[in-house]
Amino acid sequence: MGSVLSGLTSLYLTQERLKEAADVLDQAFAAVNDAPDAAPADHLKLLRLRAALERRQGEWPKAAEDLRQALNLVQREPDSGLLAALMTEYAEALRRQHRRREARAVEKRVAALRVVSKGNEVVDATQLLPTSAPRKR
Repeated sequence: MGSVLSGLTSLYLTQERLKEAADVLDQAFAAVNDAPDAAPADHLKLLRLRAALERRQGEWPKAAEDLRQALNLVQREPDSGLLAALMTEYAEALRRQHRRREARAVEKRVAALRVVSKGNEVVDATQLLPTSAPRKR
């Protein structure tokens, strides 16, 4: 139920139907909070959607708080791509509140994450084999 409501919230956000998005998002939070088997990822997704809604409404302090909560959730089960995206959104929310020093510190952490994650790229092992010159006949 929560994923259907979060999908509907996303749709309303893309259509700039902010009131409908807020109403559905409230229902989604209620569903996830009441579900005994709700995963942290469900709550994380809803926090990120609510932050997106709040950013569009110019509610930067609320967006920053939701993103901070989402960062706390994602740091328990780190996914460097998701963590970097959340941290980038959080830095933007901080900048909009004229908290530039804090935003710069978050941006430095994002840059460090990207450097570390570049070392985890998938490589085709055949590219590591020595190449031999074609045999002449």
